[in-house]
Formats: sequence, C-alpha cells, structure tokens
Amino acid sequence: MNRNAVLRSTIPAIDMSHYRSVLRDQSAVGQVEKVLGDFKPVDYDLGKWNGVVEAFQGKAVSAVLSSKFGSFQMIGCLTDGASRRLPRRRRQ
Repeated sequence: MNRNAVLRSTIPAIDMSHYRSVLRDQSAVGQVEKVLGDFKPVDYDLGKWNGVVEAFQGKAVSAVLSSKFGSFQMIGCLTDGASRRLPRRRRQ
C-alpha cells in the first residue's frame, strides 16, 4: 500500500469540543476548525524529478570518472563495491 494512502487513512480526529470548553478565545477555536476543515492534501507527480535526478547523477559520476582521481584503481574500487578502500594519495 502507498505510504500516502496509509497516512490519509489514519487522519486523527480532533475533538474541538474539548478545546471549546478549555480555551477562552472561542474565535481562535473557530478559526482552527475552519482551517482544518478547508485543508486538502496535495498530490505531486515526482516522475519528472526522478528523470532530473538521474541525469544529474549520470553527470556527477562521469565527472568523477574523468577527473584526476578517476584512475583505474578508483574505478575498480567503485565497481567492486564498498568492500575495498580507496587508495590514499601520497603527500608531496
């Protein structure tokens, strides 16, 4: 089940009568009731952003591989996974 659907199905009920009996400012309680009643969650289509992120990721990976640190040893470490550490650069 979609996470948003789960959240929508678990909207908590707010007992405004309790707040009306506790708070002196009844207009504030009325304003809160109006805001809560008018609230509508918005759905966003993130499909186009996924494409932007993938394009950025591809450019970032190619920039790293073409930099002076993109030696064959580093490429080997990147393709082998995180099991091996990257070689340390020697100080000059």
